Amino acid sequence: MRDLDTSIIVNPRFQKYCLDTAKQAGIKAQRAVRTGGGNDGAVINLYQGAPTVVVGIPVCYAHTPYCYVAFEDYVSTLNLVTKILKSLDTDVIGGF
Repeated sequence: MRDLDTSIIVNPRFQKYCLDTAKQAGIKAQRAVRTGGGNDGAVINLYQGAPTVVVGIPVCYAHTPYCYVAFEDYVSTLNLVTKILKSLDTDVIGGF
């Protein structure tokens, strides 16, 4: 989960919620800070202050013709995002 890059500083309360969700579910999560690059979350974040986090799959050789990910990381990321989305409602989002 990305804390910040050149295009976004993620919502800290939403980030904590996601990390807590991962911990409760026993899903490993890493935090990252990037001094270069950006992501699509920045555009969403600017839309009427929408709470935004950036979740990514750890990858080797990004931005090359062949990127590699561990299947376990893919499944864990999918499970985490599914748990987060299923747990969100108006009250939870209002707390961000």
